[in-house]
Amino acid sequence: MIDRYFTFNDRSSKDFNLLIQNDFEVEAGDADVSYTSVPGRNLDIVNTNNRYKNGTLTYECYIDIRWFNDSFYNNLSDLRRDLITWLNIDENFEGYSRLQDNLDENYYYLARLAKAPVMSYVTSKCATITFKFNVGPFKYRMDSNEYYKVKSGQSVFNPEPVNSYPILKIEGAGAINLTINGIIYKLTEIGKTAYIDCERRRIYDDNGLKNNIGMFPNYQYPILKYGENKISWDNANVDVSIKFNWRTYI
Repeated sequence: MIDRYFTFNDRSSKDFNLLIQNDFEVEAGDADVSYTSVPGRNLDIVNTNNRYKNGTLTYECYIDIRWFNDSFYNNLSDLRRDLITWLNIDENFEGYSRLQDNLDENYYYLARLAKAPVMSYVTSKCATITFKFNVGPFKYRMDSNEYYKVKSGQSVFNPEPVNSYPILKIEGAGAINLTINGIIYKLTEIGKTAYIDCERRRIYDDNGLKNNIGMFPNYQYPILKYGENKISWDNANVDVSIKFNWRTYI
């Protein structure tokens, strides 16, 4: 039998002796669309908002304060207080933090607690408690969460069926014309180290934003499509590393 647990905010449910009782089920969000009916026309007009709604991930757990060391918790209310403190998050990613389940260990989710945990007392010492997380429409591969150095002219392969929004780390000096899949993205001055965050659409260094150094076609940031992606640049004095952020639908 697999010892089931989840991690969130850099802590594990095992730290709180939570016994997960339900199956691992993620409810995906629908595509965000609306419809317009037109008199005399049979098919409604589809209005796409080019996005997916968030989904949910629920944990139904059993807890007993007698599983802790003596006098660690006097009652279930004290335990619930600490659980809520653990699950509240800082605004470190637009209000989301990483959630990983060991039954889906190759991926992580961006999640936040959807509402306060619901606790149902069985006795004064034990209870069931339900955690419902609001999760983003994509899950991200754990093995693409570090920077990998690439060479000019190299191809990288996106193994997931969804475009990724990478973070590019460029170290060196001078200007650079960075070509990804035939599209040229220019930085006018690197200034030692510059980052291109393609999801948040910003360029920055250790001192702050530097969006003014970027010259991108139609103001579009790079993406890495499914399959092969060709990458090259014209400044031999720089090093380029990429955090790929491979992702797929939940």
